[in-house]
Amino acid sequence: MAKEPPARINTERLDPAMREAEALGVATSEFESSEDITIVDPKTSAFQAMHEQDRIFKEELERNRVDVAAERAAAPIVRQPVLVRNRARILYIIRDSTILTESSNIRKKTAQLATLFAEVHVLLLTVGRDVPKISSSARRLSENVWLYSAHARFRFGILSAAQKVAKTELTFGTGFRPDIVVADDPFESGLVGQDLAKTYECPFQVHIHDDFFDPAFVRAESLNKWRRRSAYKVLRSNPCVRTESSYIKSRLLEEFSVLKDSVGLLPVFYNVLGWGDEVATIDVQKKYPQFKFIICHIAYEHEEQQSVTVIDGLFYLLRQYPTIGLVIVGSIGVVSRLQERAAAYHLNQQIMFETEYTQVLSYIKTSHVVIYTSDEPAHNEVVLMAASVGVPLISSNTGLAAELFIDEESVLLCPSDSPPCFGEKINRLLNDNPLRRKLALNAREIVDKDIEQDYDTYLKEYRASIEGCLVVRTEPT
Repeated sequence: MAKEPPARINTERLDPAMREAEALGVATSEFESSEDITIVDPKTSAFQAMHEQDRIFKEELERNRVDVAAERAAAPIVRQPVLVRNRARILYIIRDSTILTESSNIRKKTAQLATLFAEVHVLLLTVGRDVPKISSSARRLSENVWLYSAHARFRFGILSAAQKVAKTELTFGTGFRPDIVVADDPFESGLVGQDLAKTYECPFQVHIHDDFFDPAFVRAESLNKWRRRSAYKVLRSNPCVRTESSYIKSRLLEEFSVLKDSVGLLPVFYNVLGWGDEVATIDVQKKYPQFKFIICHIAYEHEEQQSVTVIDGLFYLLRQYPTIGLVIVGSIGVVSRLQERAAAYHLNQQIMFETEYTQVLSYIKTSHVVIYTSDEPAHNEVVLMAASVGVPLISSNTGLAAELFIDEESVLLCPSDSPPCFGEKINRLLNDNPLRRKLALNAREIVDKDIEQDYDTYLKEYRASIEGCLVVRTEPT
């Protein structure tokens, strides 16, 4: 007798969920539309409600979806002098490592920038195998100022080092934090600034302080030939350019016609009241105690001949009076050439040279008289410094000194091409103390009266000069 196969068990019928689904199907088949069915099972009702909420959410999301690419394309890019945002965030690229010193000039400048902009991110560039490496992590200098450092052992590595810092420290979920990149020079800082501005598609401004067109610039340092080539590369890309010198501005326009709409002068504030209160950090009378009378002269690169005129005019007086000293302050390049002139007169022991140009106020303040020969507006500060701290002034008969002061009353004037005149004026001051006091007092009175001290206006103009390079949208997004 054949054995019957075991009965097949229908596991689907044993599953409660399957049985409920089958029962639901039978029930709904009795109606033409399932819309009239009300599900009373609480678990099934909750499940259905969840799916309904999900459907509503997806529909709402689709309605609010924005095509970002289309929106950006529809927003025209224009150059405007004022930001849509109240204040900009800037990346300020420098090579001056004295920013690590709280009392340094560059540190004071960043403090000034902090009052103008929402955020100031300072990137310090250091290059060299023997240069101490500074941490690239952010260092907070004040409430809205941060310092970063990019270091490379060799010059060609500074671009990648700066890119790494920008990516790790300045790039957030919303993109690159700064609105504009500002380089403090067109050399290493300019190359890095140009590279970062291109990478993150933001405006780029470069500041020019040195006359790199002058052949003396190349001779001053071994790297300056490379720096001049770097400046040409940066400036050919037509960045926004700012300088404090009208001479450098005119040279830029001669060399780079593409910059005709991009070059401007940075506003300058003459801190007449502050100069009088500032304590001198260098005292030339203590540094050179062998002199009883010290003459201070500031020499400039493209006005070297005027400094030669001063030496030519004073040499006989210096030979006659060994206790008179002439202190010339200038860059390394111009100083090296003027030293040759001093050596020709055998006056190396009486004509002293200083290259700490950032300490000009200290040199002026601790001297007995200042000789000024520049006609460049960017150098007017020297005239006003001397007057504000009560040091008598001998000047060439051009420029601010001739316009602001009265000859024989508040200044002694000389033709710029007359060396003997400068010697004669110094000789008068040596023997006439009342004249020295009169010149100093009258000049100070004129400066206090006529030189504008509206610091707030200056700050607004400085901020506008930088923000004028910003490329913004006509409408905020």
